[in-house]
Amino acid sequence: MDRRRSICHVVTRLDRGGSAENTILTALHQRRRGHDVSVVCGPTVETGMGIAETTSVDERTRAFHAMGGRIEVCPGLLRSPTVAGEIRAFCSLLRLLRRRRPEVVHTHTTKAGVLGRLAARAAGVPWVLHTYHGHIYEGYAGPLTSWLFVQAERALAPLAHRLIALTPTEREDHLARGVGRREQFRVVPSGVDLAAFQHLPSRAEARELLGLPAGARLVGCVGRLIGLKGHRYAVEALARLAPRHPNLRLVLLGEGELLGQLQGQAATAGLAERIHFLGWRPDIPLCLAALDVFAVPSLNEGMGRVAVEAMASGLPVVASRVSGLQDVVEDGRTGLLVPASDGAALARALERLLVDPATARDLGSRGRARARTFSLEAMLGALDELVAEADEGTLLGMEEVRP
Repeated sequence: MDRRRSICHVVTRLDRGGSAENTILTALHQRRRGHDVSVVCGPTVETGMGIAETTSVDERTRAFHAMGGRIEVCPGLLRSPTVAGEIRAFCSLLRLLRRRRPEVVHTHTTKAGVLGRLAARAAGVPWVLHTYHGHIYEGYAGPLTSWLFVQAERALAPLAHRLIALTPTEREDHLARGVGRREQFRVVPSGVDLAAFQHLPSRAEARELLGLPAGARLVGCVGRLIGLKGHRYAVEALARLAPRHPNLRLVLLGEGELLGQLQGQAATAGLAERIHFLGWRPDIPLCLAALDVFAVPSLNEGMGRVAVEAMASGLPVVASRVSGLQDVVEDGRTGLLVPASDGAALARALERLLVDPATARDLGSRGRARARTFSLEAMLGALDELVAEADEGTLLGMEEVRP
């Protein structure tokens, strides 16, 4: 094993999103390898409460605590920016890093990436890594705000020794906008723990456990109920298909600010009884086992961990042709890609799989094999190499982990 190091991860929130799971999986692995690891995050509920009351303390987080890992809340590290909050968060991070003096700081996501990189360099941290977990240049804001994001990322890129993209397309999206240098970037997919998808219950058993109709055709989506995830296009697709497929249902897993709006859209379309809002659930493998087809209608995705999880479950995937998703889903081989924000195109792709079960099975089978490319082990091995480069502190060459 390489020598013991002190490592500090900085992430905006430890919630139920893919970036949070990626961060805690990495921190837990590094702690198991004997490193001194801490995670600094903002409160999940923007109240300044303590860690136990504001984050989802799942099995991995508890294991990290049990192994001596530290999780500290930075109250000002909130997703909604204010001048006072930004200054407060930066000063808190700077004090913490000067006190702990980590050898490696690894920042994650936009907000934590901005403040974390600035604080790490101000504190004299010798090795700084930053993982983008996607980008916010498209789908999040208007042209002016997106332009400002690009300018900020251009200025901040030199503060990290390594910039980590989840897919080759994400890396090229950054480089095309003048963010970072090619030699700074490493492509490391967000690793999925595939073991959870190896022994799934039968479709009938899963539906019985979830209270879903046994004889229906089920299309599912997993993700926060926010505009960026494109759930409204899944509802639109169901409305288009409903007259021809009376046993078709839509299953939405997740919670978020658009729940009421989506329920209203379903009611207006006469689909209230044909959409199952299951909320957030910790048993995603069980939920995926109940489905026939999986849809990812997102407007932007860094990689799309849910697409990998669906493929690991043997499901054919219909996904938007955006950013990292097109690196994960091979069009016509492991799933189908459609234009984003296009409910009609999504409906056509879903119908193709619903009426051709042989093709759906073939896509699902090849998807299960492809999911291994995005394994947790591949990610952790690549990150171990990046941390080990801290000894040299120079821009060394390293093979990409290629999907």
